[in-house]
Parts: sequence; C-alpha cells; structure tokens
Amino acid sequence: MSDVAPYEGRVALYFEDQPEQVQAIQDWLRVKLGLRLVQATTLAEARSSLSSQKLDLIILDIRIRDDEPGEQGGMQDWTRCGFNFLKDLREGKFGGLTPHSIPVLVITCVVNTADVEEILDAGNTSGGRCLYLAKPVRLDTVERAVRYLMA
Repeated sequence: MSDVAPYEGRVALYFEDQPEQVQAIQDWLRVKLGLRLVQATTLAEARSSLSSQKLDLIILDIRIRDDEPGEQGGMQDWTRCGFNFLKDLREGKFGGLTPHSIPVLVITCVVNTADVEEILDAGNTSGGRCLYLAKPVRLDTVERAVRYLMA
C-alpha cells in the first residue's frame, strides 16, 4: 500500500524572505506529503506563526533580510537573522513551546563549513532535530529530509 499524503493536516512554517523560493517546495510537499506550508517573510511573522498555531516542522533560511532591530540597536544582521531565530527557538525564548519539540530543516546558501557546523550545533541542541540542505535543492531531497525529520 502506498504512503499517500502521510502528513495530511500537519503544518510547517517556511521562514524565507524570497517568496519565489517557497512556491515549488510548497506545491511539492502538499502534493507528495499532504503537508501544508505557512510562509513567514519576516521575524515578526515567524514569531506570530509560532504563537498562533501548532507547527509540526520549521523550514528555515538563515540569510533573511529583516527590519527588526538587532542587539546593537541597528538593523538585524541579515546573514544571521535565521540563525538567531533557530537559536532562540532551541533556547526556549518563544513562550509556550518546548524548544526541542519542532524539527527544523535549514535550506540556505551558506557555504562556509564552520557556519554549517554552527547551524547544526544550534539546531540539534536541547534534543532538537535539525538537518541542513544547501541551495539550490532538489525537491525529492527536500521530501526525503522532511520524511526523516517528521518520522
């Protein structure tokens, strides 16, 4: 018997600031897995999604442009915005969430090995599960990563 829409009714947040990056993955995961994606393009939208609905997965870009003030009072460093979101998630800084309860799939164009290690270290703390895929990604690879994380 085939595994038709195994994640029907489940929801993933896709935190990505470039909508054109989301559409193909959104369509693929809906058709192949029945997974519904909610998109956030800013840190405020991502935080709102975390507090307003039960999420089963987070798909995350690390390099996200955002106008929210950073720690130094200036604009958030766009190369770290997604990383800071991941770190805050795992440290339990989003009220009401168990930090490790939501698996995270990072899809980004980071090419520095040290940065990839830092992402995976942050994402896999507190018992959390995190995988990293480098852009550009194949849709079937994204599907396999989602199946692994949600198993």
